[in-house]
Amino acid sequence: MLHQQQVEECRKLISEGIVFPETGFHDLRPLAAELEIEGYVLLAGQWIFLSKALKTVQESVKMLRTTRSRCPQLYLLCEKAAVPEEVYREIDYVFIEDGEIRDTASPEQNKLRKKKTDDQSRLRRKLEFILKSAITDGYTPEDTGITIRNGRLVLPVLAEPKRRIRGIVKD
Repeated sequence: MLHQQQVEECRKLISEGIVFPETGFHDLRPLAAELEIEGYVLLAGQWIFLSKALKTVQESVKMLRTTRSRCPQLYLLCEKAAVPEEVYREIDYVFIEDGEIRDTASPEQNKLRKKKTDDQSRLRRKLEFILKSAITDGYTPEDTGITIRNGRLVLPVLAEPKRRIRGIVKD
């Protein structure tokens, strides 16, 4: 009987043009089961999955609160599903929508990102210096630049002088 009342209330909302959010409804039980494991840590993608699902629940709860008097049985469901607002704020504070962790997520995260950026800049400057030297010494064509191969920064080298260059030479 209770489920039938809930279905009737849903029909009533739909007939009034009120619709539930269409995306973001996911079964969170597998994720909840993993969280039961002591020491388990959610990966960034799992946090985003959880966040989107919780935001869908939040939107549904907000919508059902506005229809409480007309749909009391559906409203009773949302009382069980309410998630504290601070949970959403904390997830948004830590993650960007694509799952990337924000630089501002923590002081340590900020420091690590800054160090990574500084190291990349220093490496780029060193490679540009090496490239200029290789062009000057005739090891590299003058119209060439630093390229990326298999995720690594590389300097193109002419075939003839490649044995005179220190480092790893990939063909």
